[in-house]
Amino acid sequence: MRRYYFPLLAGALIFMSIFLPNFVPCWSNALANTMYVTGIHLVNMRREPNMESGIINRARSGEPINILKQEGGWSFIRTPRGEEGWVLSTLLTEAKPLAEQLETLASKAEEQSRLISQLSEENASLKKYVRLFEITDEELKHLKDRNVRLKNQEDQIWAAVGASILILGWIVGLITRAFPWRKRSGYRYVD
Repeated sequence: MRRYYFPLLAGALIFMSIFLPNFVPCWSNALANTMYVTGIHLVNMRREPNMESGIINRARSGEPINILKQEGGWSFIRTPRGEEGWVLSTLLTEAKPLAEQLETLASKAEEQSRLISQLSEENASLKKYVRLFEITDEELKHLKDRNVRLKNQEDQIWAAVGASILILGWIVGLITRAFPWRKRSGYRYVD
């Protein structure tokens, strides 16, 4: 007897998932899909799923609605304001309407335009700094070259001064050697 429970239970679950959501509205909320009213500005919501049924309300374009159930080309919907009614399924789409997409893209384009403007200003400011650093870099290279030249010149001056002192000392030595200024001592050691 137990071996018949599983197929019976599976059949009951399949039956409930297919047929009961159409009869029990609270169950169908869990299965509700979010869709949008197409580009038409207002869509008539009717009491019953047919064109002869009276209009009870209107859904607006771009308004996200929940589909509670579908039947023969009609959808039973709920608006964000809690209004419920039947509309033609062909008037619903999963994509946002083009007008709303256009508004979203326009706002993004405006934001991108502001960002581009801001980045352009920053770029101009940075270009000024780059030019300033290029000038500073050129001046720094010029000063380094000048410093090297001055250091070389200073080294040459000191080398010339040293050479002059050496030559002067050599000349003085030669001159003093020629004069007999030396006194000889009167003492001689005899061995």
